[in-house]
Amino acid sequence: MNLHVTPPGAVSIAIPHSAPDDRASMRAMRNRFTGALVALTLSVPLSVAVLSGPADAAGTGTYFSSCKRLNAKYPHGVAKSRAAAQKQVRAGYLSPKYGSYAQKVYWRNYKRLDRDRDGTACER
Repeated sequence: MNLHVTPPGAVSIAIPHSAPDDRASMRAMRNRFTGALVALTLSVPLSVAVLSGPADAAGTGTYFSSCKRLNAKYPHGVAKSRAAAQKQVRAGYLSPKYGSYAQKVYWRNYKRLDRDRDGTACER
C-alpha cells in the first residue's frame, strides 16, 4: 500500500492493479461462494419440510372432543403435572398419566375437558 499526500491535508491510498492470476483466483473463489450459497438456499427449505412432521410430532398434543374419547386412550385421564396426578390419587382416583406427552394432551384439551379445574382432565 503506497501512501502519498496530494493536496495539503488529504491522504490518498494507491492500490496496485491485480495480476492476471489474482483475478482468476478471485473469480474462482467468487464462483465457489456463489455455489455454496445456492446450495444452502436450496437445502434449507428441504430440511425444514423433512423435519416438520405431523402436528402431533411437533408436540401439540392430540385433540379429543370428549372425555369418552380421551378415556379410551388414557383410562384414568391426563394431568398437567405430577403434583396434580398425586392429588387425584389422594382423592381416591387411580393415577392419571402425567408424562410430557400427556401434559401436552392436557393443555390442548383442558378448557373443554377439565370442568372442575383441578389440573386433571377426565379423571376416573
